[in-house]
Amino acid sequence: MKKSLFSLMMMVSIGLFAQSGRGSSSLEVGFQLGSSEYGPFSYSQGSITTSQNASTIVSPALKYRYFVSDQSAFRLELLFNSLTDRQTYQNPSNSAEGSIELNSSNWSVNLGYEHHLPLSFLSPYFLGSVGYGGFSNTEEWVDISPASGMYEMGSNLLSESEYQSLRLKVGAGIDIYLAKNIFIGTEFSFLYNRIWETKENIEYRFLDFNGDVISFSDDSNGNESYTRMNFQAYPNIRFGWRF
Repeated sequence: MKKSLFSLMMMVSIGLFAQSGRGSSSLEVGFQLGSSEYGPFSYSQGSITTSQNASTIVSPALKYRYFVSDQSAFRLELLFNSLTDRQTYQNPSNSAEGSIELNSSNWSVNLGYEHHLPLSFLSPYFLGSVGYGGFSNTEEWVDISPASGMYEMGSNLLSESEYQSLRLKVGAGIDIYLAKNIFIGTEFSFLYNRIWETKENIEYRFLDFNGDVISFSDDSNGNESYTRMNFQAYPNIRFGWRF
């Protein structure tokens, strides 16, 4: 009966909890409003700048914790977010338009540890975790020239890329118990990402002066790697139940 209830609560995005102390667990769901851990994603060319607005990203997260004591807990966290942004641009006479559409998605699985300092109905904690994830980006330009960033009939670009990452996170958070087993909370963290490209594909088509279609493509397994570090302090809220 409890397992069925926990499954139902997960589907409606509410975590469940029942008893504090050694050997207890928690299940929670969190929503973060802010930047993607790999973004924000933007592109500028000529007179056009288009971007995925960081303030529109809502990242759902599921987290399970197992408390070996009131002060110590191990955590498993699953994160996912996706975003689509489309911008349209008119030609100088406003008789035709082109568009740029950006799509991105990312996911990660994270294992970590929390040290709690329980104080009555408050439980501040410090955390550390290691994780693995992946993300993909797609850009589609229709009747927009990547060279000039201006409207150009027949100029089309499709760019697709995929990446994997190793992530390390340290930070702090707090649980606020509204009842014995029900809590809300928030987290702030510093994130280190080591990212490497696994796929890159670019297809470009345009019209020459005679109106003929010229096209080329570049397909590779990826040869780029880089490091990104950022402090995550975006508005977020977590709901949970301890059991």
